[in-house]
Formats: sequence, C-alpha cells, structure tokens
Amino acid sequence: MKVSLKIPPVSKSTILFFSFVIFLFSCNNHKNKEQRDDNVVKTDSLTLIPVDTIIIPITNEISYNNLVELVEIGNKRYLGTQVKGKNKYELYDLDSRKYYKTLTFDYHGPNGVGDIRYVKIINWDSIFVIQRLTKNLYLLDSAGTVIKKWTFNNTSNNKFVSGITARYIASPLSFIKNKLYFQKVPAAGIQSNKFWRDTIQLIFDLKSNTLTNEVGFYPDIYKQGVFYGTYNMFPDIIIRNDETIVYSFSLVNNLYIFHPQKPMRTISAPTKYFNDKVSVPAKDMLADRSYAEHYEIQKGSYRFLNYDKYNNYTLRLVVHPINLYDNEGKMHVWEDKPFSIQIFDSEFKLLGEPKFKGETFYFRNIIPIHEGVLIANTNKKNPDLKENRFEFILFKYAKNDEQ
Repeated sequence: MKVSLKIPPVSKSTILFFSFVIFLFSCNNHKNKEQRDDNVVKTDSLTLIPVDTIIIPITNEISYNNLVELVEIGNKRYLGTQVKGKNKYELYDLDSRKYYKTLTFDYHGPNGVGDIRYVKIINWDSIFVIQRLTKNLYLLDSAGTVIKKWTFNNTSNNKFVSGITARYIASPLSFIKNKLYFQKVPAAGIQSNKFWRDTIQLIFDLKSNTLTNEVGFYPDIYKQGVFYGTYNMFPDIIIRNDETIVYSFSLVNNLYIFHPQKPMRTISAPTKYFNDKVSVPAKDMLADRSYAEHYEIQKGSYRFLNYDKYNNYTLRLVVHPINLYDNEGKMHVWEDKPFSIQIFDSEFKLLGEPKFKGETFYFRNIIPIHEGVLIANTNKKNPDLKENRFEFILFKYAKNDEQ
C-alpha cells in the first residue's frame, strides 16, 4: 500500500523562530571555543629580556657545557656541577664569579659510595649522594664522611634515575620539607607495557623514614606500544615549595599537577609556535637509531621544567622542530634547534612564551635565580664560544609594555 505524507506549509513566524535559534547556537559555540583556548597565549603579557652576561672561568676537569645547577647555602650562591667519570663535584661562587672548591667522594672503604649518580647539597653537613644504578642513598658531610646509608629494597626493582648528569632524560633530586623526591626507572624494559603503566616517582620522608612508591603516571599515548625515542621516554618533574608536584611529558602539551591534599589537575598548554600533533614513527626507533635521531630532530617537543621559587613561576622549555639539513646540506643536531620558554604563574596560567634562536644558547642549562633567569650561551655553534669558561646571559622578567 502506498503511503503519502502531507507536510503542512511552514509559516513565516516559524522560519524566523528557527533562524533565531540557529543564531544563538552559533554564538554560543563561538563563545565556548574562546573558553577552550584561554590557555593559549596570543599576546604575551610577560617576556624575558637580557640584562647582563655572567662569565666564570672553569677548571680543566670539566667542560663549558657541563650541566649546572644552583646550590644555595646560607646567603651564599654557587653553581654546582659533577666531574664526568669521577666522584667529584665542583662549586663556583656565583657572586664573585670564581671557582670555589671541589668535593671528593671515596669509591671504596668505610666512606665509600661507589660510582655516584647525583649529589644534592642541603648544607655543608648534609650532602645526599645517589649511587649509580642502585637503590643506595648516602648522607655525607663536606669532608666525604658517610653519616648514614639507606638501601631501598621495597621499590619493585625500580632504580633511581634522578640526577643532573641524567638531565637529558630525567630531573634532578628535589628536597622539600624534609622529603626527598626521586625520579625512577621502571623495572620492566621499555618494550613492555608494564614499563609505561608503572609509577614514575619515589618520595622518601626522612622524618618518618617511609618511602612512597605510587606517585605519578604516564599518559595514554605512551601505553600504545610505540617507542618515540630516548629523549621522549621520561617525564620532567619539579616540586614547588608547597609540595605541589608538576609533571610534563615531551609528547603532550599537558601539565599534570599533583598535591597530597588536592585532586589532580590536568592543564592543557600548547605552544603557539607549531602544531604539536604527534606523528607515529614510520620505523622501529629501537632498532633503527639513525632514523630515531632524524625523527627527534624534525619534531618539536615539550622538554625541561624549571621552578622559579622566587616568583612561584613554572618554566617549561619547548624545543621547536627544524629541517633535517641546513642550507649547506649538513645534518642538523639537537642543539641547533630554536626553542621557547613557557612562563606559568602560581595558578598555572600561561603568561608568555618568549622565543630564542638555536646555535647560540645551550638550552639544557637554564637556571632561575633571584635576579631572573640564567641561560647558557655555550652552544657549540656559537661563534663567540670560549671553551675555558661558563657563560650565561641573565634575563629578567618584563611586561611587554615595559620593554
């Protein structure tokens, strides 16, 4: 049987009503889109401007691009660095801009600490040392005398990776309110899903002598069975003075915010300089190291976090993509890449993202100090490079209308 439908004529008032509804809907969509984009800075309110050059002669035991950290003891400030391949730690006075002293630690004997991974100086009587690729932690004084030793056997075979010498892939050890914060290497191999499903941090409470092993996680992109390269494996971590823990991963633009008394927060903060969508590698990057190197040079990534405790700012390094070859046909290296620094306030609102050119600055050495931010300009391709010294440009924060 054939059925016919009779559609009544549509009145002019009905047409006007639906037109008005569509108009309101489109306006509301536009408004929602603007809200979603709130943490993308279109005009920086805060930037960094150069104000001084800091030059410090160095010993012949270290390199001009040694990874450096700020050490504060009382009212004195030092730049500290480990001597590669030796149980030595050198200190340079930041204010006098001179070499200060070298701390030496025994490998063997009653004060032996083995091969050290990392040195964390709290004061001259409290120096923590992590033994490389073990679960051993030592407390020493400046003479190298071992005061106490801990061996953490309840860490599910995880080993510590925290350390300034591991800055390519990991964060330094942090000491906040009598607690030590370690980054760890999951016990499972990187090809195992167990690796990416493990937690990423250990917290040791010195007062209660307890170890917390269930902190932090990897985002979903890491759990899909794809290896994106060594530089992209581990998170970067800072701990603020209020014990807030901030994680950042190279493959995603999110900041992950943890606090013992607050719910976890996830904050999206994409760079304004390039599309950060991750492309799946065309080859096995574990098997083809040459391809892995090419892949990492050509992609952008979110890298190191730094905490500016003087202003309660979180700084995140964003390394920009670059063509594989330069104009002369030579292959670029990682240090050739331009970069930017995202500046987040205490509530993680993105205030600005000043950009810096490659081939001048050494972006692994970025150090917040009271006066501003030190950025090493000891890139190997800097035409003014001097190999017998540390050299930093001091940048200060400035509002755009103050420049």
